[in-house]
Amino acid sequence: MIDSTWTEVTKILGPTIVGIVLTAFVTIVLERRREKRKRAEEKEREIGERRKQQLDMFYEKLRLYLDATWNGFVNQCGIRDRLVQLLEKNHDLQEYREYEFDELFAALYPTMNEEELSLFRFIRGITENTLFTYNSSIVQLLDAYPQFHSDVPEILQLHDHLNFWLSKYNSVFKDRADMCIVYVGVKDKKPFPRGIEKIIKEKIDQLRKQQSNFA
Repeated sequence: MIDSTWTEVTKILGPTIVGIVLTAFVTIVLERRREKRKRAEEKEREIGERRKQQLDMFYEKLRLYLDATWNGFVNQCGIRDRLVQLLEKNHDLQEYREYEFDELFAALYPTMNEEELSLFRFIRGITENTLFTYNSSIVQLLDAYPQFHSDVPEILQLHDHLNFWLSKYNSVFKDRADMCIVYVGVKDKKPFPRGIEKIIKEKIDQLRKQQSNFA
């Protein structure tokens, strides 16, 4: 049926016109396919570029927050050690030898003098402001971009560690005037992933190198 119809069309229009029509039709079909493929490739490039931009932003923010947290922790450790020296000088610490820092400070809080309390409050201020602020920011960042967690295994460890830290902060620290530090570590089975700062820096350097190669 189709062959006979096509034969009739050819007789009426002539083989030359039919050939022109067929060529035009095939050209239109091929052009539409090319345009569709081009749009798909452009969309794929846009998605890839958007992911690269998000990845850059994610790691840069994570690095900044980790640096700020680390600086706050180092400063706090310095003040903590000064407080320990004062406590060793002014109190008999024999029975507290096995205590962790947070346990020691809580136990001696009621008997601290003004100088000791001043350092205690300074340490607590760092916990309440610097550490809480940046630990919260890191968790919010990680929650916002779960698709990047698998890129670096230590990120999942960091997420678990900080979620536990925030839980301890909100459920214990906030209502305890005798606490000035929040420590989460091996005893809680949620240790901070050692070397993550270096790993994140190496990841940023790797991304920049890839970008420069494609530039």
